[in-house]
Amino acid sequence: AVARGLAKWVKAHREADRSDVDMAYAWLCRAQSVAKDDDALWVDWDLALMLRRLGDYKLAAETLSTVLKAKSKEFWVWAEAARV
Repeated sequence: AVARGLAKWVKAHREADRSDVDMAYAWLCRAQSVAKDDDALWVDWDLALMLRRLGDYKLAAETLSTVLKAKSKEFWVWAEAARV
């Protein structure tokens, strides 16, 4: 819950600096190792967004692919894929 909360804060605050994004990313990486089912999917979603903010577009696209497979009919996933 903390990891996703941090990611939500970073997404809501465009003025978040690199250290804010790095902290959210670190928490999400820790959460990814224990997340299961839908939680894992949403952690991957948040990770992809943080990776894009950090400029790692290749890893963001790879991470987003799991969300695309699960939510292929959702427009918001494809919108994010276009940004990556």
